[in-house]
Amino acid sequence: MGEFKPVVRSLEIQMQQTFSRKMFRYMMLIQPLVFGTILYLTYKNESGVNYESYIIFGTGLISIWGTIIFSSASDIDRERRMGTLKYVLVSSTDFANVIYGKILGNVILGLCSSIYSILFLKICFHVEIQIANVLPFILSVIVTLFSFFTISMFLAAFFTLTRKARILMNFLEYPIYILCGLAFPLSILPKFTIPLSYILPPTIANKVLSISANGIVDFTEFYLYLFGLLFLSIIYFFASRIMLKNLILKAREQATMELI
Repeated sequence: MGEFKPVVRSLEIQMQQTFSRKMFRYMMLIQPLVFGTILYLTYKNESGVNYESYIIFGTGLISIWGTIIFSSASDIDRERRMGTLKYVLVSSTDFANVIYGKILGNVILGLCSSIYSILFLKICFHVEIQIANVLPFILSVIVTLFSFFTISMFLAAFFTLTRKARILMNFLEYPIYILCGLAFPLSILPKFTIPLSYILPPTIANKVLSISANGIVDFTEFYLYLFGLLFLSIIYFFASRIMLKNLILKAREQATMELI
């Protein structure tokens, strides 16, 4: 249990610090309402039976992604800019445990933002969703949260290796909404973008959530997507671990991590 205490403490501090930032409060409380309204007005007259789940999952995943891209992606970079990174690196606590706590805190806040956006759609626009396959849907939610945790780790490590983290954060927000089919169907995108879409976890997460909510016709297809998302998440996890190890080695050998 002792190994989990640093994770829990890092989680608590991260949630407090993150929510204290005005930009993050906007991302968590205002932006979901804006995107939810836009998606509702865009698809409210669609005759397809799945438009309500498309609005809900699109808005929910956009809310989580916004939390990740403007918090998890810059957590290590923010420590560097505040001058505290060197203390975190040389402390007796495993650096990875500190990062795990930060990422978990952001994922929890992102989940709260997602639920908040769904309640907004329910109350203001009477958008309803029926969960046809409850257990597969719960499993899909768990794997989806794990996938966002792993891509958060990857982005946190990757953005620390560049001095252009703030520019990249802004650059990656809207392209993900497009490439992952969160704002509109992937079918309208050029075919050459489809492979790129399916190496991004939000694309497959949106797929498994929609399939399990609307009713699984082919369980083989559903589990193919689900295990594909899990496999992709594991790849991101190990890639981020390797990058974090290299980051620590670079910090100890070159001592240049805090240079802006």
